[in-house]
Amino acid sequence: MKYLKHYWKSTNPSAGDYLTTVNSIDRRHPEAEFAGLDVQVWSHDADGIDVCLARVPDSTTITEVTVGSKKAIQELTETQYNTVKTPLDASAVLESEAMTAEMSGDTSTATTKRNEATTKYNEAKTALLAL
Repeated sequence: MKYLKHYWKSTNPSAGDYLTTVNSIDRRHPEAEFAGLDVQVWSHDADGIDVCLARVPDSTTITEVTVGSKKAIQELTETQYNTVKTPLDASAVLESEAMTAEMSGDTSTATTKRNEATTKYNEAKTALLAL
């Protein structure tokens, strides 16, 4: 398995190729460029622009693309990918546990779990911004 970070591609020919400076509804994942693209994470970069992490089969060639100062397509190591994905998944589990606790009336546990979820989410966001 290979891993990559990517920005959306514009479907509007006059808007340019990769959407690294604006968010747009006229967009698509670069699945035509990367066979077997399996998007796992949807987030935002430091400028609030949509960015994703994905997996592709080992047989898929990843060609890195830089637009201005941003890497529109960036191949990641498994370790880099997991520095974002692992805490993000943990955050989702903790949020679910917080909701369950809250529904059972245990607001103390719910608050603790939500705080832990926020910490994990922030860890994932920091890792993403470092890529």
